[in-house]
Amino acid sequence: MGPLFAILTAALSFAMSIPPAVEQYRRDRKGFWQTLRWMGVYALYIAVGIAILMLPAEGPQPPAKAALATLFMLIWIAYGMVWLTRKVPRYRQPPAWIDKRWLDYLFALTLSALLVAVFLI
Repeated sequence: MGPLFAILTAALSFAMSIPPAVEQYRRDRKGFWQTLRWMGVYALYIAVGIAILMLPAEGPQPPAKAALATLFMLIWIAYGMVWLTRKVPRYRQPPAWIDKRWLDYLFALTLSALLVAVFLI
């Protein structure tokens, strides 16, 4: 269920971004196309995360491995959303903690630990 849940989560986040994108198209077409480009990069990013999880998956997996893979994918998606928030044109200032480098280190450490755990189990 891990990758399927991740795909559904990503699809939901894309669906939720459609109304603001339409509004942005009406007000700022250049920003709209830049946003669309970054959303495409984000979709590719999600696909890479799914591919990483599919590498060690052969046959039935133990529940612990499935749980770790699901957690990895959710954190992978969240980290991508942080970068998307940093890059996409916006009209309000984002929260200050979004641009902090400690957040990158925390995500990198967590993702690395989860990936090692997924491959070792």
